[in-house]
Amino acid sequence: MPKHIITLDFEASALQVGSFPIEVGVAIGNGEKIIHTFTTLIQPRPDWLDHGVWSADAAAVHGIKAAHLVRGMSADDVCTALDRLLYGAAVYVDGGYFDAYWLFRLYAGASPKFRLHDLDAVPYRELRRRRADAPAEHRALPDAKWLHDALLEIEGERLVA
Repeated sequence: MPKHIITLDFEASALQVGSFPIEVGVAIGNGEKIIHTFTTLIQPRPDWLDHGVWSADAAAVHGIKAAHLVRGMSADDVCTALDRLLYGAAVYVDGGYFDAYWLFRLYAGASPKFRLHDLDAVPYRELRRRRADAPAEHRALPDAKWLHDALLEIEGERLVA
């Protein structure tokens, strides 16, 4: 794991194929603490509204209503902001398939200028245990910050051990 930890989290319209990202949060650390964050609601692309899935159950979990999304940035502007902020970086996520799926939907099939690293794909069992024990806020930025701090703590424990 590099000294600078960057984490990203999405909230989405549902937890299934056909869902779409509605909020993104990013936490950037310097190896000791979070030094920069970014978060925004995401205005849905027209095809997401026409052919996407919105789950009342998901909305109840994260508390974001479809009507709130008009206050967000356009999907294209979110992509531009993420590319500028994360250019060339390794960005850690813990949502497995869904984070990659929502990133693909956000970028409308184009390639982001950063790389996602799925923590489910590497041996971070301790992180998953801590995630299960942590109180869930279910908003993108608090979740990205939690993931950053958990990774920093785990990396610190590895260095001491």
